[in-house]
Amino acid sequence: MHFTKYIGTHISKLLDDELLKNWPVEKYIENYLDEKIYVYIFKEHGLEVSCNCEHYVNVIFLYAEEYGGFDDSLIELSFTFKREQILNLFGIPSKHGDSVNHPILGDSGSWDRFTRKKETIHIEYKTNVDEINKITLMQNDMALLQR
Repeated sequence: MHFTKYIGTHISKLLDDELLKNWPVEKYIENYLDEKIYVYIFKEHGLEVSCNCEHYVNVIFLYAEEYGGFDDSLIELSFTFKREQILNLFGIPSKHGDSVNHPILGDSGSWDRFTRKKETIHIEYKTNVDEINKITLMQNDMALLQR
């Protein structure tokens, strides 16, 4: 997957990528557990990138619909893939969860996590249809902080 190569690298490498370098990007800073997190959002392209305080990429989010939706022709997956297709492609997930209807947080779809040698791929499915809602690429140690 093209974007996994940026996990753990300096954000400048991603921003200089021939594909992305002309995409408009918004940057903001979040304070998370007394640590600054730098977030880059490509609103027109369904892409969000989170970096540590040293500007190294920790997490990349590819959205099916949010922020204009990511063009899945740029990756090896399609947001129309069914869960069964994902399982056939990646095998047995290292962790998975069912959809949840939370009274405060709202609905979230079922998900599968696949831990690989260098990164973790987290696939969240839509709540109303068997398709991908969001793909999250992250460092393996960041996956420990996620659900």
